[in-house]
Amino acid sequence: MKKETILGPTMTGPLLQAAGKNQAQGFQTVYLVSAVLLAVIALATLVFARLE
Repeated sequence: MKKETILGPTMTGPLLQAAGKNQAQGFQTVYLVSAVLLAVIALATLVFARLE
């Protein structure tokens, strides 16, 4: 089994459960965390990539 198939639900499950009955807020939090993580990885790639 791939790591991605385990990591996704493991990370998003607690965020959705923490939202309680307001599932829309839970999904908004999940998308926000995903967007921030993507931005951090993109910025790190721009800073540390060796362009030759």
